[in-house]
Amino acid sequence: QMSRENFSSFITELNRRIFDLVKSEEPHEKLGGIFAMDALVDVECEESPTFITRFANYLRLILPCNNVATMIMASKVLGHLAQAGGTLTADFVEFEMKRALEGLNSEKRSEHHRLAAVLVCKELAVNAPTLFFMHVPAYIKAIWTGIHDSKQLIREAAIESLRASLHIIAQRDMSVRNKWFFIVFEEAQRGLRFEAVEVIHGSLL
Repeated sequence: QMSRENFSSFITELNRRIFDLVKSEEPHEKLGGIFAMDALVDVECEESPTFITRFANYLRLILPCNNVATMIMASKVLGHLAQAGGTLTADFVEFEMKRALEGLNSEKRSEHHRLAAVLVCKELAVNAPTLFFMHVPAYIKAIWTGIHDSKQLIREAAIESLRASLHIIAQRDMSVRNKWFFIVFEEAQRGLRFEAVEVIHGSLL
C-alpha cells in the first residue's frame, strides 16, 4: 500500500504528464491526455475533487483546437466531468454554458470556437440535463447561429446539440414542451424563407 506522501507525489507527477500531453502540438498526444483524464474521472480517492477542477482547466486548453477528432473527444470528457462533478457540478455547468453561449453569440469567434461551443452544449445537455434546462431560453436563441453556420460540420453538430436539448424539453410538462417546440418550429420555418444555402440547409436539418 502506498503511503500518503508517495501517493501525493504520484498524483503530482501524473497531473504533470497529463498536462504535458494536453499541451503537445501532436494530436495523438493530446488524445492520450484526454483519454487519461476520462479514465481518472470516476476514480475515488482524496484527490477526486481536484481532478474535476484541474481536468476542466486542461480541457479548456483544447476547446477549441484545430483538430476536430480531438475536440469531439474533449467535449465528451467535459460531459463526463459534468456527470461526475458532485457538489462542483452546478458551478462547472454554469461556467461552461456561459462560455459556450458566448462562443455562439460572438461574431468574432473562429470556426473552431463555434464548433467547440456546439459540441460542449450537446455534451452538457446529455450529461447534466437538469442544469442544462435552466439555460434553455438563452441556448435556443443562440443555437441558430450554429445551425445556420457557413460550415456544414458546424451545422450538423449544432443540430445534434439541438436534438439533445429537445429530448430534455420533451420530458417537461405539456405547456413547457409545446412552448419550446413551437419556438423551434417557427425559427426553422423562418430559415426556409432565406436565400442563403447554409440557412436553408440548417433549417431543413
